[in-house]
Amino acid sequence: MLSQTTRQTAYPAIFHSEENGGYFIDFPDIQGAYTGINENDIAYGLLMAEEVLEMVLADYLENHECLPKPTPLNEINHKSDEFVTLVKVDIEDYLKNTKKD
Repeated sequence: MLSQTTRQTAYPAIFHSEENGGYFIDFPDIQGAYTGINENDIAYGLLMAEEVLEMVLADYLENHECLPKPTPLNEINHKSDEFVTLVKVDIEDYLKNTKKD
């Protein structure tokens, strides 16, 4: 079983505005964790960001890799048309829900 600190975690995500609407969303601390939406629905973007973060972090754990340390929000560089927010996930719940019988 995962420790409580590993089970629930949060990482900063940068929402980059796209020219034709929507956002490209990436996690500067997690290589390969990114997604995008074609609309300006922030709530939907957060759901998509949670999903990709859970998948990538679960892959780290399944491969016995340490999770990267999250960078504090105030240390994330971003442009004026972008914003940074924390995305919280529960990796244990994700692993339970995706485990094949």
